[in-house]
Amino acid sequence: MPQRDFLLMIGNDDVARAITEPLQRYATARRLRTHREVLSELAPGTHWSGLVFDLDGFDADPFATMDQLRTTHPLLPVLAIATRATPQLVNTLHLHRAELIVRPFGSESVVSFVQRALVSGWLPDERVAAWTEELARRRDLTPREVQLLAFTLGNESRRNVIRRLGITENTLKTQVRGLLRKCNARTMDSLAKTVLRDALVFPLQDTDDDDFMDELAAAPEASEGARVVAG
Repeated sequence: MPQRDFLLMIGNDDVARAITEPLQRYATARRLRTHREVLSELAPGTHWSGLVFDLDGFDADPFATMDQLRTTHPLLPVLAIATRATPQLVNTLHLHRAELIVRPFGSESVVSFVQRALVSGWLPDERVAAWTEELARRRDLTPREVQLLAFTLGNESRRNVIRRLGITENTLKTQVRGLLRKCNARTMDSLAKTVLRDALVFPLQDTDDDDFMDELAAAPEASEGARVVAG
């Protein structure tokens, strides 16, 4: 099975703990310590949900490393950690399609990155991923709820979801009910259909029009064949 976890290139133990603690609620992570290890794990054909690396203490030029990994993983979500944000640093990271958080940072910054990374990893279609991320923001979905929606859009079976998340069927049902309640949907199948429909017209830019979410209200009853169903 392809690897869908996170890589951490962090030398400082305290920073590594600050990243790992909120991240491990939704995925697992492998901590690396050298430039060579990063490039080895990001060889062509490997699959990861994201990379988090600390700019301080990196044993090589981090942007040279970024240039190399972008040749094999052009869309991999990357989060950089720095002691301060300068315009030059922000612009350079932007060119490498990487996000930035500055010490000290809160767990919510890590969780936000994890959520976006999971969306982009499981939903490679740009428009569907963008709309799912917007839906998560507007409906205040947790990373786990985003996972469930992404699995449904990816046509994962209930058995596979339970196995991949390491949870019981009762826990899955509880989490699915919470997601459906937030999205005003009756089943995961109807929610998935609505998301796919709305993604077709979702503009790929920032928008604050909350009325756009009204289309999710009163989602129709789904037909048979729901993928992950509460109940």
